[in-house]
Amino acid sequence: MVATHCQKVTRVFSDSPHALSLLKEHYCDYLRLLTASRYVSDACIEKLGGIVRAYSGYPYAFHNVVMGDPEDDALVEQQISYFNQAQVPFVWYLDAPADEKSRKRLLDHGLNPIGLFRGMLFSLDPHHPEPNIAEGCSIECVKDEEGIRAFNDLTCHIFGVDEAAKKFRVTFLKNALQNSEPNMALYLAKKEGRTVSALSTLVDRNIISLWGAATLPEMRRMGLSIALTDIAVRDAAAKGHRIGAAYLTADAMALGNLSRLGASTKWQFDVFVHSP
Repeated sequence: MVATHCQKVTRVFSDSPHALSLLKEHYCDYLRLLTASRYVSDACIEKLGGIVRAYSGYPYAFHNVVMGDPEDDALVEQQISYFNQAQVPFVWYLDAPADEKSRKRLLDHGLNPIGLFRGMLFSLDPHHPEPNIAEGCSIECVKDEEGIRAFNDLTCHIFGVDEAAKKFRVTFLKNALQNSEPNMALYLAKKEGRTVSALSTLVDRNIISLWGAATLPEMRRMGLSIALTDIAVRDAAAKGHRIGAAYLTADAMALGNLSRLGASTKWQFDVFVHSP
């Protein structure tokens, strides 16, 4: 008997190793998109033994990544030297709960822990309800220069991205919107012509992930992030996608939004950061 798509989706959620692998591979799809924008000529993502290393050249730590276990001191020193030479910060993702020796190895080499993150999966409902948009607000999916800059301005402001990295993110977003697969979509919520909330999605391998959910403080608790999520989910489901993903800090405000979608944590990882 041939498994239906619904059965395959159910299997993903019940099979923890499969779900973990799916989340990691999809995150690597995001890193591939970053490196493909070729901000620097030697941008690349590569597997080096037991780790994956992605170098985008953007001066923002989360755009330069090492994933995997720091098996020995030499491996850690090699990565620090590599990114120091490029003069960019980077983050190291270490699966949790991590072996204490691995954590200590990163700490001993000057990497600073910034918290526990999680990868979550949820099933996309083809009959997802229509969004409830706050009075006086509108939502649109943008692709033009003005929309890209509005998205970038808001998300960089909320997440504290410095001016140098902010400039480079515009280039990345333009390239990502033009890419065939994986590709991104940007959603904005506006009130009286002002951008007040934003969300982006990445689609690849029949999976849609949610990124960069950001709302101005004075516009929070109005359901704008929920409305943006609902529209993105409806758009993806209408195109036949059935699996959703998200990556966020363990205590992120978005947890409540994802919980109502039935999202469950399938990957937990500690994040360490290093600056040149």
